[in-house]
Amino acid sequence: MSRRSFLRSSAAVLTVAGADWLLSAAAAPTHGPHEDAGAPFDYARLKGQARTRAAQPYVAAPKRLPPAIASLDWDHWQAIRYREERALWVDEGLRFQVQFAHPGYTLDKPVRMYEVVSGAAREITFDPTLFDYSRAGVRPAAVPANLGFGGFRLLHHTDWTRDFVAFQGASYFRAVDGDMQYGMSQRGLAINCGMAETEEFPDFIAYWLERPAKDSSRLTVYALLDSPSVAGAYRFVIDAGETTLMDIDAALYPRRVIERLGIAPGTSMFLCGKNDRRVGDDWRPEIHDSDGLQITTGAGEWIWRPLVNPAAVRVNSYVDDSPRGFGLMQRERRFSQYEDDGVFYDKRPGVWTEPKAPWRRGAVMLVEIPTGDETNDNIVAFWTPEEKPQAGGEYLYGYRLYWSRENPHAPR
Repeated sequence: MSRRSFLRSSAAVLTVAGADWLLSAAAAPTHGPHEDAGAPFDYARLKGQARTRAAQPYVAAPKRLPPAIASLDWDHWQAIRYREERALWVDEGLRFQVQFAHPGYTLDKPVRMYEVVSGAAREITFDPTLFDYSRAGVRPAAVPANLGFGGFRLLHHTDWTRDFVAFQGASYFRAVDGDMQYGMSQRGLAINCGMAETEEFPDFIAYWLERPAKDSSRLTVYALLDSPSVAGAYRFVIDAGETTLMDIDAALYPRRVIERLGIAPGTSMFLCGKNDRRVGDDWRPEIHDSDGLQITTGAGEWIWRPLVNPAAVRVNSYVDDSPRGFGLMQRERRFSQYEDDGVFYDKRPGVWTEPKAPWRRGAVMLVEIPTGDETNDNIVAFWTPEEKPQAGGEYLYGYRLYWSRENPHAPR
């Protein structure tokens, strides 16, 4: 499966019982009055759940799509529409709304969703009436209730018709800036990326959406991550604006030694550009979501590394002590260099990663993979610590992501 197809792939359903009390079936109507008080919830409890989960053997989530959905091709699955009038918080007068993605295609392991209100979490249950199946040729009766969701999209009051953040597939998420144009993606975690052994893709298996205050432009999302190697708890504090800002905290609990842990991994695409026309047989001058990796070292040195589409997998390591920031950026902003009014590569945001505390010794890793198709993400950049994470440990990382046309911290 290609990396870009993971933007369409699934996060896992819940499989561990007992200790996972936060994921208990306290189901409530999606938008009606909640029938129970909900379970107490905060980030500390989520970290405790991830720690407990990591002490148990990993159990892969089963695929459980009904035949009516599993048989759909990409176009028909995309034709399933969420009903705008059923968005979460649509009648609350808030600055945010949430629309949920339908499972299907490669999103074949649905996730569970929760709303957090006043410190209590209550499940948002899947209901076929939330979706319009008419253009997909699916009978709603063929879709079981409480199936689970494929992910979710966030909308802001400045434009209710377009989402500005999406969490969908494995641990992938992405956002736009003021141009409202999606581009590259981020992941919660990368494991053994760019190594000879098979890369492991952790999943966000459940999300908690905290209802914001009425006049707040800030929204908090929590996520539980799981994979054969690690369990983790994540908190995303998201600020909408010309630059979309995400303040992220991650708590990781390995089940085993991880050879190459990838923190704040960014995933992008570079097919061809000014410095690399190896597969430049297209009428468009340049085709890429990002054109370079930018790094600010711990000593304050600025590094710019142009991206390439290599003939073979290429891995570069930029060893450092507590870098100030790094990110895959799109410097070229002239439309004439892309001549594409369908996907607007000239408007795609870069993503700058800024650690909130020193990350100590390690390296910024850049992985470039050959591709002959712009639909395949072939660029990955992330931070890997010098010390390998050990089983039974706790590893805490905090960082900010800036989704923007320009690097907000670039030298002027």
